[in-house]
Amino acid sequence: MKRSDQMLALSSEWMYLTKPEQDRISITDYWLAFSYIEGDILSPKEIMNLVLLSLWLVKPTESQVTHRFEIEQNNSTGRKTSVRVLDQFARVPRERTLAMDHLEFEDADLQSASAFYASLSALCRARGRLNNAVVMTGNGCWTHYWQARFICHAAAAEAILTYDTKSGSITRRLATAYACLIESEDSKRDAAFREFSTAYSSRSDVMHGRSDNIATDDRLLKVAQFEDILRRLWQTVLSCAELMAVLESDDKKRKAHFQRIQGSNKDPKDPSRKP
Repeated sequence: MKRSDQMLALSSEWMYLTKPEQDRISITDYWLAFSYIEGDILSPKEIMNLVLLSLWLVKPTESQVTHRFEIEQNNSTGRKTSVRVLDQFARVPRERTLAMDHLEFEDADLQSASAFYASLSALCRARGRLNNAVVMTGNGCWTHYWQARFICHAAAAEAILTYDTKSGSITRRLATAYACLIESEDSKRDAAFREFSTAYSSRSDVMHGRSDNIATDDRLLKVAQFEDILRRLWQTVLSCAELMAVLESDDKKRKAHFQRIQGSNKDPKDPSRKP
């Protein structure tokens, strides 16, 4: 992504844009420029979505991509094509939900987003187990329906945390895995366990037809709370190549890892002394 004082030459495409689109493009300061080779595993759409997702993982940004212009560099005419991007990230208004300080991006934030992009890109190119979690996270980000957003993000968390299909308390098992991944101190794990369990119970209400149990004024708050959990989970995963490798493997290796990081002082099913 780069800042540009001059607008990209779009003479051949300008006539196909509406006046509001022309006005918006004319005042655009930042352009995302990248080279694409036909046949690459990641499509231009996927690349753009991963960039937006990387920014979202750092902070709940309002960044959007409205158009994609493709320029054939080896074509003698320099032919351009344009695509309207209709799938837009739907932002949950933070002023109505959670207090978030410093939503403006700084250089350090962009560096973090760049590192996240590299890891997400590698996961998507591998098309392995975590790719599904990436797809569900993205789908949740651009849906405008709070129930669908909640379910997609919950599915993404499950795709990251699941290591067993046996019967029992799924909520407890997922909360255990979450708490053990993001925290190492017992007291902090207790808090993380309760945080995930509470948020996941709202997912169950939505999933099982009890959405009316969640008050209208609380719905965006519940979504924002789970989004913060999912972002924190991704931040932990994408920052550790060893952890990504484990989570790309089978349930047996995942379970062994979760039991190891949990330690021997607690029952693996219960990281919280105050469930």
